[in-house]
Amino acid sequence: MTIRFLMIAVALGMSLASSAAQSKDDKTLSGTITIKTGKGSTAVHGKTDDKAVGEFQFCIDQERSALQKIDFTGPGRVTYRPAPMPPMPPGIVISGPESVEPTLAVVAADGRTWLFVGKRHKPLVTPTDRGKVTTVEAVLIRRTDWAAAAAGGPRRGVSIEGCIAPGG
Repeated sequence: MTIRFLMIAVALGMSLASSAAQSKDDKTLSGTITIKTGKGSTAVHGKTDDKAVGEFQFCIDQERSALQKIDFTGPGRVTYRPAPMPPMPPGIVISGPESVEPTLAVVAADGRTWLFVGKRHKPLVTPTDRGKVTTVEAVLIRRTDWAAAAAGGPRRGVSIEGCIAPGG
């Protein structure tokens, strides 16, 4: 009876672990986060103390019929999932914007959470990590910041206005 109970507990634990939305490939960036919505697009911009990252930005196209306006600035973290770029093997450094899966989470230090999720994708945070949650249907998520190939090159693609402008 004890062995059977242990086997059921192990199976249940494995099932719960596999249903979690986060994976080992997810990346988290922390710092001062700004979220601003324009006409159909939302910019998620951040500044971090990590000199290797500096500034970062994601441009998110929302479903226009369900546009949710967001205006936030404060400390928090952004979690996203890089998308593989066939036929490149993982780990290859490119000089250009990073390809991203259509799922991104912003968790503010005060507990407010914004989940930008594309159809047929799961949010990147667990229920225990959520405060007041706002889920936003995302059509496309792009990480637009990147640095020149030369070490220490300037960050590019971090203009909030360029992200939320019509056609941006």
